[in-house]
Amino acid sequence: MIKWAIIFAIIGVIAGVLGFGGIAGGAFGIAKFLFWAAIIIAVVLFLLGVTIFKKVT
Repeated sequence: MIKWAIIFAIIGVIAGVLGFGGIAGGAFGIAKFLFWAAIIIAVVLFLLGVTIFKKVT
């Protein structure tokens, strides 16, 4: 997910430089959403790994 967030951020920068404001804003919005979704998933999996899954094995 972080890879896709970086790709959309680069698309947003290129579109912004070329003057496509709407596309740049949309690409940055998608990049921001994917970044935060990846961070939240990583934190949840880390907490599960530290707590629940350690007790199972």
